[in-house]
Amino acid sequence: MMPAVAVMPPTIVPLRNHQPGGPKTKLDTNTYIELRTETPYAKLFFSVDGPKPNPFQTKIGGKEVTHKYVGPFTLKPGRRELMAIAVSRDGLHESRVNSKTFIVEEATESNHGNFDDFWLAAPLNSRSSSHLDIDSVDLSKLNDYNLMKDYNSSPANDVKSKVREAWTKPNSGSKIDGPINPVNYNGTQLNFFGVPAQLGSNPALSQVCTQNVSSTGVGFSAYGTSSHDFNATYGPYNPNTGYFTEQMLKKLESGGKVEAGDVTSHTVHEQRLAIEYPDVASKSDTSPGNGQWKEQLDYMYISLIEHAKEAADFRHEIGQPKMGQVISATLEEDKDVYHFLVTFSKEDKLNETVPKLTLHPSTPKKAERKLSSKLSSIKPNVKPKDEIDEEMVLAKQGTVKPWAGFDAEADAEALRKAMKGLGTDEDTIIQVMGTRCNQQRQDIVLKYKSIFGKSLMADLASELSGNLCNAVLALCQPLIEYDAQQLRKAIKGLGTDEDVLVEIFSTRTNNEIKGIVHTYKTLFGRDLENDIVSDTSGNFKKMLVALAQGSRDEALTVNRTRAREDAEELYKAGEEKWGTDESRFNVILASRSAAQLRAVFDEYSKVSKKDIEDAIKSEMSGDLRRIMLAIVRSVRSTPGYFAKQLHKAMKGAGTDDHTLIRIIVSRSEVDMVQIKTEFQKYYKQHLSEYVRDDTSGDYRKLLLILLGEIVELKPKYVAVGDSAGSIDNEAALPVETSPEVLVEDTPQNPDTPQTLDTPQTLDTPQTLDTPHTLDTPQTLDTPQTLDIPQNLDTPQKPTSLHNIEPDYWDEPETKHEGTVKDYKDFNPTGDAEVLRKAMKGLGTDEKAITSVYGRRSAAQRRVIVDTYKTMFGKDLLKELKGELGGSLRLLVWALTVSRFEFDAAELRKAMKGLGTKESVLVEILCTRTNQEIAAISQVYESTFGRKLEDDIASETSGHFRRLLVSLVQGNRDESTRVDMDKARADAKDLYEAGEKSWGTDECRFNVILVSRSPAHLRAVFTEYSKLSKKNILKAIRSEMSGDLHTGMSTIVKCVQNKTGYFAERLYDSMKGLGTDDDTLIRVVVSRCEVDMLEIKTQFARKYGKGGLGKWIMDDTSGDYRDLLLMLVGEK
Repeated sequence: MMPAVAVMPPTIVPLRNHQPGGPKTKLDTNTYIELRTETPYAKLFFSVDGPKPNPFQTKIGGKEVTHKYVGPFTLKPGRRELMAIAVSRDGLHESRVNSKTFIVEEATESNHGNFDDFWLAAPLNSRSSSHLDIDSVDLSKLNDYNLMKDYNSSPANDVKSKVREAWTKPNSGSKIDGPINPVNYNGTQLNFFGVPAQLGSNPALSQVCTQNVSSTGVGFSAYGTSSHDFNATYGPYNPNTGYFTEQMLKKLESGGKVEAGDVTSHTVHEQRLAIEYPDVASKSDTSPGNGQWKEQLDYMYISLIEHAKEAADFRHEIGQPKMGQVISATLEEDKDVYHFLVTFSKEDKLNETVPKLTLHPSTPKKAERKLSSKLSSIKPNVKPKDEIDEEMVLAKQGTVKPWAGFDAEADAEALRKAMKGLGTDEDTIIQVMGTRCNQQRQDIVLKYKSIFGKSLMADLASELSGNLCNAVLALCQPLIEYDAQQLRKAIKGLGTDEDVLVEIFSTRTNNEIKGIVHTYKTLFGRDLENDIVSDTSGNFKKMLVALAQGSRDEALTVNRTRAREDAEELYKAGEEKWGTDESRFNVILASRSAAQLRAVFDEYSKVSKKDIEDAIKSEMSGDLRRIMLAIVRSVRSTPGYFAKQLHKAMKGAGTDDHTLIRIIVSRSEVDMVQIKTEFQKYYKQHLSEYVRDDTSGDYRKLLLILLGEIVELKPKYVAVGDSAGSIDNEAALPVETSPEVLVEDTPQNPDTPQTLDTPQTLDTPQTLDTPHTLDTPQTLDTPQTLDIPQNLDTPQKPTSLHNIEPDYWDEPETKHEGTVKDYKDFNPTGDAEVLRKAMKGLGTDEKAITSVYGRRSAAQRRVIVDTYKTMFGKDLLKELKGELGGSLRLLVWALTVSRFEFDAAELRKAMKGLGTKESVLVEILCTRTNQEIAAISQVYESTFGRKLEDDIASETSGHFRRLLVSLVQGNRDESTRVDMDKARADAKDLYEAGEKSWGTDECRFNVILVSRSPAHLRAVFTEYSKLSKKNILKAIRSEMSGDLHTGMSTIVKCVQNKTGYFAERLYDSMKGLGTDDDTLIRVVVSRCEVDMLEIKTQFARKYGKGGLGKWIMDDTSGDYRDLLLMLVGEK
């Protein structure tokens, strides 16, 4: 919020004649309201019946709630609260809010007089009460110069009709909705009638009065201090006639001879120019080009307007300077962008000429000279103009760029092979981690866990050690998360590493600091600001807290006048006085933009004989001096500051490896090229030479690669880039044939995504903010029983006219249908009343409850829950739990909560207590889509305060744990594209990992079954049956056992025929003695709106005996049975 400094709040003035004894807050819809302020050049904003006016966010939810004041306005009927605020011209200060409440009535002839009567009385006169000080000018004598004419003559009637037309004609540009009546803002509005001054109970001092009629137009004069004669003659003051627009006055030129110049007023009246704007609605995503220069300029103009709507800083910067003629305009092409540079001449000197009211040439020169002399004596209150410049943005370039032809899965597998077995291939790890950008490394981390079910960071930490391990783990983290962890490490334990705090807070942008604060809270459950306060003290603490807000001005504009003022303040707070006012240094160094601070430092050298750094060294000490010097140096040159920090980390005996790693990792994609240049300029030696001398081994190789140096590597498992930048995905190369790879700075691929600004938690997939509805699962068009997997393995592909098998195709989407649909005559109020009546009093009407719950969709049931609480103030779910029991209560509860809440609760129940129900974990995680798994994980954590992945890892073990951890990532490919070449390769890998080899490579099965799309897997299973004498299910049965066999078999069954799998689950829940009600309820509730019709078909085809309905009839009873039958469409 901007501070309220030297800006007077606006006054709210109804433009009317006060009625003695009448309430001041009572208005009608014809009463105009004017806003005024005593602060020169201030801008006024107001809101009606809304929040506090916000000049920088005029719209909320697409509706304009804050209006810029450009002239008097009226209010619509009702109780209206009007709030107004004044903002300084530079937009840096604002006044307090002034508010008034009015009771607005509809205007009638009885309460407001007649518009025609006001004009029929006689020609009118007035003087301005607030705009110009011309009290001594007797304008009434203008009548002697034939400026008046009889009202009954034609020109006077024209005056009346034109004025009425000007006020009543709607403004085509006005689109004000809400409690404000649109007014005519066309042109500059001049207050010729004035504003009645309220002197206690006295009437207005100036009023409109009667004058003699002349022959040429309308005249004006002062009436006097008493309004009694005016009120008796004309009735209450009518504000509709109190303001002329410039267009109205121009219309009088044909009959009258009065011209209105630009009359200076401290009330803001803006003159709008008629500009022909291009059609914004016709704007496309790209400009037309092809020599159409005019259309190109239109496109650029519209794009700038759209950009300005979203960028408040840009609006502020572009709106300040006064620009003259275009001096030059150039267009330059730079890689994948264009730079359009337009140079204007400066026109910032104020024109102090006061606009004057000019008379028609027929007016005698004596009167004109008298009026001109009076106007020329007015001295405008002009504040010296600030000198505004703008800095150019200096280009930055990192040494690590996105790797061309990046393949996250290939890199993840290369890393896995580099760490598998005896020994570790460090060169492969260095080659992958050192040449991929941060976002690509995050993709590798996520893909590694998705396909291997293990944490890449944990595996790397177990295989590496020392500084190499620290550097590689730093590369595995998002930059925001890495900074947060560095801060926590600096604060935690005994002592505080102030250098880390100084470096991070003095060099990060606002967005980065805010991301660090958020991530710190997420990772450690602690508030960063509180930790800083508890571990630091004095002015150093105050400076860190100020920087931790992330609110530094980041504009590129430079106010030279303000820079001189700040420099003088710094000088007075330091060198000029006895002692030092550190708080003043804090304010300026922590809040001003980098561009502004550079100007301040330049001005300081003019004020003082010392440079600002020398002044800080002489005035400050300890940590405060360090952080202030860091700010000054990073402001002057961020690359130069880091170059000095790197030199400090390596000079002398020993090396500060933590600082070395932190700077190289955090700046390698930002400005490392410039840091290397500054290092050489300062120390006459290449940065890489320093690194070579101070480090060794694989650690040195990794640092040099990050610095963009050529390093000789001999990786065993490497994806070799060819001349075109593509990657050969042949994974493992034999050691003896492994080529020597020179890792260079790879050209950037513009299609590769850049690093994310938004912090992400390590190893945790991004969950959905709002759980989405379930995606329709893809199954075969023709359901088949699970006993014939050979037929089910055949994927669907389009037939070819020449019977040539295509290399790839898209599978057609399979439609499914549930048995529960939206109830047509849905009435949530009636349903809520039925449920309330069923539970009220003694006993419970279970049939009434089942009749509602069995025939409403999940969305409708959620509406009923909300309606019940609104009507009766009670939680429907708690009421139902108290009234029902047994399996019916569990079934009704499952139907009341969301499906994601139900699945999360089922997973928690399966893992809680002694033992784990692995079948429940397998069923849910193997059959849900990516979006569903992400939503379940989010609900699980918010409900139970635990991460689903952590609970699964703690309750399972071995390859089964890795399978479930992979599934819970929710990263399966869900496309319908089938690539037969890749399908054949995957089938071959599965065959070689299982039947063909001695033992089984479970990881290879895990990779393919967890990450590939269902459409692709169907093609893989078909190709597998061609390589082996077994189908894939039999191969898994022979190669695996226990829970791992169950999990992988479930994946295969769901891919081949998901509805058949659920039919099998229903059969298992009811066969034999007893019934597994938990499984029965879970399957029926989760599939009744998705694919229950196909499940019933599969059940009847495989198990017969009357179908699913008959089985439910035989195995359940009572209202529980009735509700189940309704859900499966049997009752």
